[in-house]
Amino acid sequence: MWLTAIKHSNSCLSDVQYVLGNCLNGELLKTCIQALDCLLDQDSELCAHCSNSDFVNAVCLAASQLSGSDRSDSLRAFWHLLHSLDYEAKIGHLLLEHREQLHDLLRECLTDCCDTEHTLPSTQHCQSLAVTLAVVCSLEDAASSTHRAAGLDDELKQMLGSLYSIVHSKVVKFGSEAAPDLGTSDSDLEETKECLVLLDGALSRVLQTCSDKSDSGR
Repeated sequence: MWLTAIKHSNSCLSDVQYVLGNCLNGELLKTCIQALDCLLDQDSELCAHCSNSDFVNAVCLAASQLSGSDRSDSLRAFWHLLHSLDYEAKIGHLLLEHREQLHDLLRECLTDCCDTEHTLPSTQHCQSLAVTLAVVCSLEDAASSTHRAAGLDDELKQMLGSLYSIVHSKVVKFGSEAAPDLGTSDSDLEETKECLVLLDGALSRVLQTCSDKSDSGR
């Protein structure tokens, strides 16, 4: 019920924003981020209302306070929340002052998604990582438009490049041979394909964005 209250009450939303920006209670922050993620995913008008620097700053500050064993789940909700805002209102420019933090969180996300550099992410991780990379692309596009220095460091580029190589080779293999017997149903296999194609495209775009920034900086 309090989700409905947030949607229809400016004062309630202001209170939630205050909590995000000032609370040190990780459990409360996790609950707020996950609830807002669900709500923003369903409501484009609310996304537009929340696409401002004060709200984005509060959400990013809250993400920096997350901890505990379920930190990864909370961060996935955080990235998806940003993606919902960006999809409706293009908030890349609002993320610029949090660029270093978001790069660090991307590094953590990549490490969490892949146990080793030769392992494909799970289907769930493919979906969440594609969302994360879409936000990073928006951020880097905004940085490029304001002539900021190149953002992703060499380690991040290498991590992204290694993952792209693995994912892309699997996508090509899926497209060039009959479906392998992986012990999964046809629907599961199709979902795996779709998720890998989604991630393949996201990785390709973020690497191209990095390449374009490097070329423009020469």
